Amino acid sequence: MIAVIEKALGPFRRFGVDPKKVSLAFSLALRFIPVIGGQSQEIRNAQRARAWFQSDRAGAAACVAVAADGGRCRRCN
Repeated sequence: MIAVIEKALGPFRRFGVDPKKVSLAFSLALRFIPVIGGQSQEIRNAQRARAWFQSDRAGAAACVAVAADGGRCRRCN
C-alpha cells in the first residue's frame, strides 16, 4: 500500500513533497483508525455505565482528550 501511495505522489516531488513521508503518515493514520474506534467505544461504555453520556459531541471531546493524553484519563487516575 505504501508503494502505491509513493508512486501516486511521485509527481508532487517538484513541489517539495516527500512521497515517502506522506505515504508513511497516511498508512499510520489508517493503521490506528481501529485502535481509536476501540478506545472511543470503551469511553462510551464507561460513560453509559456511569450515566454520564450526554451527546456524541461530549463523547468525541472525551476521546480526543484521552488520545491527546496518551491513553490515560486524568479523571480516572
